[in-house]
Parts: sequence; C-alpha cells; structure tokens
Amino acid sequence: MKKVPKLLFKKMSLEENIDTIKWAYYENNGLLSVHNYTVSYFPELADLDEKLSKEEVYIIIEDIVKKDYEKYTNRLQEETERYNKLWIEYNDSYFEMLSDYLEIEWPKKEIEAKVGLIPVFPRYLDEFSFSVGTGIEDWKVIETCAHETLHFLWFEKWKKLFPKTPRRYYDSPYIEWEYSEIVTDPILNNKPFNKLFDFEEKGYNSFYKMYDGEELVIDKLRDVYSEETPINEKIVIGFDYLKKYNEEKKIKELDYLIQELIDEDKALSKIKIPNNLEDKKALYRGLRNIRKPKKISSEYLKKQDKYLQEEIENKGIIDEEDISYDKGILSVWKGDITTLKCDAIVNACNEYLLGCFVPGHNCIDNAIHSFAGIQLREECNEIMKGKTLSNGEVILTKGYNLPSKYVIQTVGPAVRGRLKEQDVEDLKKCYYNALKLSQENGIKTIAFPCISTGLYGFPKEEACKIAIDTVTKYLNDNNNSFNHIIFNVFKDEDYLLYKNSIN
Repeated sequence: MKKVPKLLFKKMSLEENIDTIKWAYYENNGLLSVHNYTVSYFPELADLDEKLSKEEVYIIIEDIVKKDYEKYTNRLQEETERYNKLWIEYNDSYFEMLSDYLEIEWPKKEIEAKVGLIPVFPRYLDEFSFSVGTGIEDWKVIETCAHETLHFLWFEKWKKLFPKTPRRYYDSPYIEWEYSEIVTDPILNNKPFNKLFDFEEKGYNSFYKMYDGEELVIDKLRDVYSEETPINEKIVIGFDYLKKYNEEKKIKELDYLIQELIDEDKALSKIKIPNNLEDKKALYRGLRNIRKPKKISSEYLKKQDKYLQEEIENKGIIDEEDISYDKGILSVWKGDITTLKCDAIVNACNEYLLGCFVPGHNCIDNAIHSFAGIQLREECNEIMKGKTLSNGEVILTKGYNLPSKYVIQTVGPAVRGRLKEQDVEDLKKCYYNALKLSQENGIKTIAFPCISTGLYGFPKEEACKIAIDTVTKYLNDNNNSFNHIIFNVFKDEDYLLYKNSIN
C-alpha cells in the first residue's frame, strides 16, 4: 500500500484570520479578484479612505475580524468537524488514485485545511495547506478538497518534468498557474476520478469563455486528457497547446492596441506591424513613448491597462515588505522600479514632466511612463499646462498600472563640467521635497532611484552621500513619518556603493 498523506481540517486561530484578511484586502490579482470578494464579505472595508496608511487599514481589519471571530467561533468549530466527517472516506482512496494517475509519489507531508472567516480559499503550495470559509455545501467541500490537493501533487510532478521553472510561475497570473487551474476539469471529470466523485469539477467561469476559433479551449484540453496516452505526454501536449493559444491571443490584443495608435496620427500611417510578438511589443512601447498627451477611447484604455498589468506581473511584482532593511527603515534594493509595490516611487523626470519621447529609451522616465500607461502623460500635461519644473521641485501623480500607488515626479540637476554648489543644493531639494510631499499625503513607503547620476552626469559618490544624508536628516527631524525608504539601484556598482554608505 502506498504512503499517502491525510487531509485534516483545523479551525483557524484569531491571528490567522486577521493575517488572511489583511492579505486578501490588498490582493487584487486578475482572475482571482480576491480584494473584491473580501470587501463584499466585510462591507465595512468597502469605502475606506484612500489616504489611510496600510497600518491604519490593518487596525480597522483587526477590529472587524476580532468582533466576527468572537461572534462565530463556535460555528467555526462546528464547520471544522463537519468538513472532516465529509472528507474522511476519501483520504486514502483519492490520494492513492491521484498518485497512480500522475505517476509520482506523495512527499512525506500531511495536508492541512484551515477553516476561517474568509470569502476566498487561499492555497499555500509549499506548506501543503489551504484555507476555506464556512457554510460550504457538502458536495462543494469534497470538490474543493479534490481540487486543492490535486494542485499539491500536480506541481510536484511539474518539478520533475520542468525542473527549471521558477517558483513564482506556480502562482497567478503565469501560464503555468493558469494551466494547473484549467486541467482540474479534464482530469477530475474523467476516469478514474469521475467514478469516485459525484460532483462535476468546474474551474473559473472565464475558462469556459476561451475560444480557439469556434471551439472552446477547455474542450480541446478535455480531448487531450481523454486519450490513452502516458500522463507525461498529456501534460506536455496540453501545455504546448495553451502556450500557443495564449501567444496568438496576445498578438491579437497587441495588433489592436498598435493599430489604434497608428490610426490617430496620419504621420504613422506607413508603419507596418511586424509578425513577431517581441517586435510587436517593442513597436507598441515606442508608439506610447512618442504619443502626445490627448484623450483616447475607454475601450483602448481598458485593453492597454490589461496588457500593461499582465506585462508587469510577468516581470514579477516585488512587495516592499519583502525587501529587507539595511539600517533602521532604510534599504538598498537592486531591481526594476516599475515592478515595485509600495506607496510611491520617485521618477527622475525632465522639466516638462511629460516623460521621455525617445522610443524604447532605457532611462527611468521612459520606463515609468511606458508601464504606467498613457494616462500618466495626460495627467502631467493637465498639471503643467505648458509650464516647466525647476530643479528640486516635486509633483505627485497617480501610478495607474504600476504596482505603486503614486509617482513623485522631480527634476534633478544636470551637471555639465565641474560640480557646483547649486547642483548639490538642487539634488538635496529633490530628496527633501519628495519626503515632505509624501508626508503631507500620508505616504509611508517610498522608493528613490539614483537621481541625476545617469545622463545628467552627477558624480555617483557625491550623489549617494547627498541622498543618504538628506533622507537620514529628514527622518531624524520627523520621527515616525515613514515605515520604509528604499534606495533603488540598477547596477551592481551602485548597489555596493549604497550598501557600504548606509552601513
């Protein structure tokens, strides 16, 4: 007899409920819509002031969840016992069947399902655990257990077949995650599982609206998994098909976005759209870069936003909470600032505040405008109305499609020849004014790039010292005004410079 795990339901503690709701409130990830589910379950969270800091929101969540937990603690225990009774008959039979089907042994881990005050069912792949709410119908309890535990063994199998797959690809929105969610239908609704269970497995509603020509994608995958072929072959064929489908879909979306920008400017009418996906992406970015600020259809914006958010998510979003501190609340982080999730990032812009118009240029101004979307240039244009910013001035704008909520625009000094005292004072202003503006707007986490050290020619060592000294002095003069300040660098030499300077 094979060694298989046992699935046991356990009642969530108060602290676990609070932590789950805190996570769910700030999670807004594509198909999952976790935030929307959460505020519908806890309506008190639906209309919180946008200027509230994360810490202030957390205090509100703690208060709400504590009251609910005291009210429903007995119900949580009763539901935990009911779920265990419903699943116990499947503990051995299903897990053995799944191991045989996927042709892989279970790791030596038990599976834990936590029952809490939650409207969503988060899964923790590495811990072999998932969470559920209360009031679930009997058949849905069984279906949820089968679905969630399939994922645990599925990704153990995936590691064997595709060992170079990065861990983050196992989560939304990556295609590896999407595939794992879609195939629960063709696997659990097929033999031998359809003889064990009475329910009909169903994935996200959107999976049943995905058409490849006139045929549903899910039907093609069902055909793949109905064939009398080895499981490894089924997995690879199905994955190759889904990748091809997604690439063709992305190409169609890009063709629409590119054509819209070409059609609004007669001077671009002779541009030919390339066939290659990466060439299309480069052309589309270039067209966004050169486009002057003006209105465009809501349909275009909807599709642009979807495209940009997917592109950023595919690069990998980095939460500031996952960046370790170097000294006090200061951190040095090497990475792409357009993937950083914090209250505000700082953009080293030019005096016109309209972004970089050079197609595909590698400056930070170009990157931030490219991934925020064309709305950022439009907002900047409304603010400036043809005026210019002086060195050290700052303006607060929205982040739009960026993970950060805001972008603080500032103009750094351009050094031509010998470094002047005015250059030094102007750079100090950039950091000081950005911090002051942040404090005035309740911004608690902020990331600074290396302002003025690139094309603007400010000596790196001096710029680093000014940045750290100015920020440190501001923090000393304004206790508890921030939770996390990040110095974002792009090069190894800058990383070492800032690390050594801070320490």
